[in-house]
Amino acid sequence: MNTEQAIRVFSEILENKGKISKITYIKPIYIELALAALRTQQPLTLAIRSVQAERKRQDEKWGDQNGNHPFEWVSILGEEYGELCEAVNETFFKNGDKPERGGIDKMRKEAVQVAAVAVALIEALDKSDHGNIHDNPELVKEGNE
Repeated sequence: MNTEQAIRVFSEILENKGKISKITYIKPIYIELALAALRTQQPLTLAIRSVQAERKRQDEKWGDQNGNHPFEWVSILGEEYGELCEAVNETFFKNGDKPERGGIDKMRKEAVQVAAVAVALIEALDKSDHGNIHDNPELVKEGNE
């Protein structure tokens, strides 16, 4: 169960005066996050909405990637971070030879992509029941034991 699902369960509890339709195990971190979200009820910022939209776009483009190994996620995240670094460099260094790869809009776009990939990694880890990778030899790539 993820935070969004936990929020739905807590909302159901509140609406039904403490009764829920089924017994659901919720990881403690999701309980904490769901309660915090319900307490604050703050509107999402443009930045957060942008990351959500990018997550949706990535899911539509790449499909379900929850089975990715953490090494794959770090590789994807590193690639996106590299593009953010390039956008910053092309914006602020006077010796940049590709100014079209820079600018505030490009930096923002790349920062949103970095955040969205980081969120995707977190979501994949939250959805996994693998626990500690060292307790699951099938997750360890050959030669890295």
